[in-house]
Amino acid sequence: MKIKFFYIGVIFISIFFLQSFHSDEKESDLIIDQSKSLPQHGWYFFEKTAKVDPKNVFENYKDIFGLSSNDQMKLFKESKSEIPNEVFYRFQQYYKGIKIVGAVMLVKSNNDILELVHGKITKNLNINAVPAITEQEALNNALKEINAPEYAWENESWELQRKIEENSSLATWYPKAELQIVALPGFNNFNQAEFCLIYKFDIQVSSSNTNYTVEVNAYNGEIIRCHPKILSANGTVETVYNGSKSVTTYYRGFPYWDFILEDRSRTNKIDTREYATTDWPCALINFWNLPKIDGHDNYWSLGEDNNAASAHWAVSKTYEFYATQLYRTTGIREVSGYDIRVQNRYYPRPWDDQATTCFGWGGGGDYINVGYLLGQNGFEGGLDIIAHEFTHGVGVFSAGLDEVYDKPAGPLTESFCDILGESVEYYVNGNCDYIMGTNLANQFKRCFYNPNLYRPYTYTLYYGQNACSPTSYTTQLDGYYPTTYSELIPGYNGNIAHKNSAIQNRWFYLLANGDPLLGVQGIGITKAYKIAYRTLIYHISGVYDDYFDSRLGSIQSASELYGECSNEYKQVMNAWAAVGVGTPAPDPCLIPLVVDIDGPSSVNCGTGYYFYSDVQGGNGNYSYEWSVNFTVVSYSQNLYYYFPGDYFGYCYIRLEVTDGEQTENAYLYPYVNCNSKSSSSGELSLSIYPNPASDILTLQINEEYSIIKNESIVTIYDKYGKKLYSINTKDTELQINISTYFPGNYYITVLKNDKQYTIGFIKK
Repeated sequence: MKIKFFYIGVIFISIFFLQSFHSDEKESDLIIDQSKSLPQHGWYFFEKTAKVDPKNVFENYKDIFGLSSNDQMKLFKESKSEIPNEVFYRFQQYYKGIKIVGAVMLVKSNNDILELVHGKITKNLNINAVPAITEQEALNNALKEINAPEYAWENESWELQRKIEENSSLATWYPKAELQIVALPGFNNFNQAEFCLIYKFDIQVSSSNTNYTVEVNAYNGEIIRCHPKILSANGTVETVYNGSKSVTTYYRGFPYWDFILEDRSRTNKIDTREYATTDWPCALINFWNLPKIDGHDNYWSLGEDNNAASAHWAVSKTYEFYATQLYRTTGIREVSGYDIRVQNRYYPRPWDDQATTCFGWGGGGDYINVGYLLGQNGFEGGLDIIAHEFTHGVGVFSAGLDEVYDKPAGPLTESFCDILGESVEYYVNGNCDYIMGTNLANQFKRCFYNPNLYRPYTYTLYYGQNACSPTSYTTQLDGYYPTTYSELIPGYNGNIAHKNSAIQNRWFYLLANGDPLLGVQGIGITKAYKIAYRTLIYHISGVYDDYFDSRLGSIQSASELYGECSNEYKQVMNAWAAVGVGTPAPDPCLIPLVVDIDGPSSVNCGTGYYFYSDVQGGNGNYSYEWSVNFTVVSYSQNLYYYFPGDYFGYCYIRLEVTDGEQTENAYLYPYVNCNSKSSSSGELSLSIYPNPASDILTLQINEEYSIIKNESIVTIYDKYGKKLYSINTKDTELQINISTYFPGNYYITVLKNDKQYTIGFIKK
């Protein structure tokens, strides 16, 4: 049994030693592992032995995170990973009951014990939480910004479909605002951002079949952000030749007697349909009215129905990859069993010919991704591109990477989608070329190992009268892509995000394949994509994370999957260093040595007992040294010790373990009981108060019966056995000043009549 605490009389005395800190004497800070934590970046590692409740960490330890009485951290997602007993939680910060966009903290626990907290949080926020304009005034400004000819709530058929899908006669497309607190654009550090109270609207335009997100300043009515809610990627599909592949369809029987592009064999049905108009793609509400794609022989030739079967197959293989390789068995969404909707159509627009596929989930009619793929012959189901777009949905639902392109996580979003897109290509084909968009025209390709292989190129850029209605275009020459962090392109927008994604793409290539000249040893693409995926869903907190956060998250993911200081762990660091983010793995990379003692908390004198070492970490080359009351008694792995018949009180047992590189100690304080007490010995009992103490500690030496008043030798030791105080006295009560001691655990020995007694105390 591991000794964690004991009692003397009614006074509780903890003998569980927490690490002492010199810089801050707050008792709550003692639970933080200072050697690993990076509070300036929002990363807090917790001492596992502190046994902190992961669900109540923000409530119980507000001072650690700088939370005030106006702040709340609300749990909104709980996820169990593939590792047994490992659970991740996501908490959203609220200020005076209002959500702070991007202020999300991730909490990791194992066996219900907190291990890690990280993410973005606002400290000392002090803003007016009361709007100065009404919701209707804000909406009027938002509608003026969009300036659409018709909105969904103005269209009778759209309103009817909304009521049907939500099964409510009150359902409507008329926008309802959400009050939020957002960081204003134009900053680099979330903690240094200027925050503003806003009305946020989701506004559906029926005339263009597009959904917009509009943020309106709640103080003065100004438009802060306005953009389409659908994420997009642009490219050209020429051909996708994956050979003859098996695709799962559905036979409808009477009265149709045909096959349709539906896969009902999976947890989530995959439903592929034809888009029915030449308007903007991806119907957000009318999916169930779209034509099904059917065939009577279940053979889908190239070009048939704009190659919809190829798109259906590619989505199915992407789903299969996530389910079998990454244990994500519910498709785009993390936990909900929604269907996956796919729309596929080639259609002309005034300025180009474009093939389109759209991905969504079947709840409330929302769509989260759209891929625009240019081509005269229609969309042919490019596997890596479809997997890229599918992954956008994963990022939105699992990492909060929505509405991201004016924020630091824009490049991360595109890079994770590229990485997992190439990983799907590897899973299906047995190899990949590390070129996102293999079948696209050169100007749209992104090469992992040489980001500028297809650069520079010319491109067409939107311009417009307002943020939501582009009206003109211009041709520009695109520059080169960054290959290291020092070349990062400043600013935030979709074009910059796609370019800056090259840094993490190159990191992934180096991690998987290695480069001796850059000091990176490849670990293979399978391990690399498992680390990348785990980073995305468990260690990216949201839209304000950047490459430094992704580096920390991938190091943590490698540690969780393969062990701290494993080769995978070290190569993750080395690959990041090769692209200019952080430093290489330390040499030597030391796994922390953790030492504990298993043994009885109470023993009898005149009897022998076993005490067992519990050692983890290090390099495994352990050497042991056991001491009892400062005398070395054994060098074996475990200790058998006989307690003599003349010893009373608490015994001090120390185990020192070294692996040649690190040395750690563990301590145990079993109480020694004796049935026969000599009347000449004058047995003592000790008590101390207050405990814990901060300044003055009072020690009472209580004699059980009258004896000659001989001197006592009173000594204080720290947990390492260092003597801090000693006095010879005949007093039975001592007041001792401990104000200069560091926070932690200590013990007092009292030697009288050739017998030693021990008691412990805590310094706050």
